[in-house]
Amino acid sequence: MASASVIRAAVSSKILNKVDRFFSNRLSGIFIELVQNARRAGASEIAVSTETTSEGTRIVFEDNGAGIDDFSKLLHLGDSNWDAETARSEAPAGMGFFSLIHTGVTVYSNSRRADISTAAFLGTEDVNIEPTAVGPVHGTRIVFTRAENSATVAQALKEIVRFASVDVTLDGTMLQREDFLKDSLYTKLVSGVRIGVFDGGGYHTHCNFYGSVTDIRTGGGLFRLESVLLPAAGKRYSTTRDLYVKLDVVETSSLHLKLPDRTEVVQDDAFKALIHKSRVAMYEYIATLPAHCAS
Repeated sequence: MASASVIRAAVSSKILNKVDRFFSNRLSGIFIELVQNARRAGASEIAVSTETTSEGTRIVFEDNGAGIDDFSKLLHLGDSNWDAETARSEAPAGMGFFSLIHTGVTVYSNSRRADISTAAFLGTEDVNIEPTAVGPVHGTRIVFTRAENSATVAQALKEIVRFASVDVTLDGTMLQREDFLKDSLYTKLVSGVRIGVFDGGGYHTHCNFYGSVTDIRTGGGLFRLESVLLPAAGKRYSTTRDLYVKLDVVETSSLHLKLPDRTEVVQDDAFKALIHKSRVAMYEYIATLPAHCAS
């Protein structure tokens, strides 16, 4: 009879050689990660400038956050290095900077500079950290080149900034920001997630995490109420309408987003609880009306 034994999960160092497969190299994904990192570093402003070159578009991304004390942390996959409150509320994965793996990047911060190539991200090449007089006095400057033209770069950045929480300028012009739950009929904060109730909608909902919008498809219309009899605006009669919700994530301590790009919601027990809370929010909205009839 074989004796009892114990095993434990571990991560192989060989995974670093395949880390380029974790990231799709979409420009929007890169901007999501850079904006989030700047915000977590305390930045209140981000300035992005572009220049057309023979290789495409040179992008300079600069924030006024705390800057980088330890450059080695940039290449520590899975080590987020954020403070305890950020770790609790957002569960950062420590992978976002690796979204630049297919592009390569030059980083300036605290009077130092580093040129990080694809090979360096994969762990097959060393990176020299050099002193420099170039770069911001406070914060971080990130420079990289993309094959997309300037119009495509601008569109990708505008989409990310629209529902983000940091002011961003592009070539000197402030980009528009708005509340993800703008024009909601009813809004409620539950376990770090703002739930907004809206009229109409399809059989899926949308979830915003600081500018990164995820399309949640569950089937069966779990985030909606159908055929609700509600009073018509300015009319003496009622109409049958559908209600649905949008989710604006303030913190992820109770809702888990798939890593590394947070493009999906993990459908675990916390997710099931959120469905219930969303349906409660829709019924609470109905209860505020002078007349209603719901199943």
